[in-house]
Amino acid sequence: MAAAPDITSKASLQRILTELEVLKGTGVVSDAEYAVMQETLNAARVKVGLVKFILTCAFSFVKKADHHLSIDAGQKFEVIENEDSDWYLGRVVGGKQVVGWVPKNKFV
Repeated sequence: MAAAPDITSKASLQRILTELEVLKGTGVVSDAEYAVMQETLNAARVKVGLVKFILTCAFSFVKKADHHLSIDAGQKFEVIENEDSDWYLGRVVGGKQVVGWVPKNKFV
C-alpha cells in the first residue's frame, strides 16, 4: 500500500496548477491543451486531497463576479475548498476545468 501523500506533495501539485494557470493566461497553452493537462492531473488531485468531494448541483447559478463559476442544475461539481460558510470553491466535472466559487445553497 502506498504511503499517504505529505504536505510537500500537496504544495507541489498546487504550484503546478498555479503555473498551468499562468501558462493559459499568457497564451502559452491553448484552452484545449489546458483542459487536457487539467484532466491528466485529476487523479493526482484526489491522491493528495485537493478534491474533497463531488456534489450534484440542484439549482443553476450564473456567475456575478470574475471569481464565481456558472453552473447548471444537474451538473456535477468537484469541491476543492469547503471552509467558507456560504460558498464552495471547485470546478464543474467535465467542464473547462475552470476553478471558481459557487454558493452552497445551489446544492442539496
